Amino acid sequence: MNTFPTLSSGQRMEGFIHEYGDLTSILTDPKYGAALFINRATFDAWYFTFSLRLVSDTDKDTLETFYQANKEVVFYWLNEQDNETYEVIFLEKPHCELDGQKNRWKIDIKLVQA
Repeated sequence: MNTFPTLSSGQRMEGFIHEYGDLTSILTDPKYGAALFINRATFDAWYFTFSLRLVSDTDKDTLETFYQANKEVVFYWLNEQDNETYEVIFLEKPHCELDGQKNRWKIDIKLVQA
């Protein structure tokens, strides 16, 4: 299994969100009788959303290459907020935009625990 790349530039993480998903169970419609919860998964997956700021062109290219090679497979990712390694998959393609400086990028990333 591959590991999320270690980026070389001095980027910083912003807007970090670490939350459980809300799709693990459904509530039946109460108009048909008593409400009933139905589990749709065997565990509550963690969702991770964050932005990397001030990313260099080289690191942006590294991340895009990693995404293309791993967009449909599980990989290891180190969550620097709790220093734990998770098995995750990309929830969507990373969004890249210039970060107010020449050759520096802001990259929004969404991952879900596999």
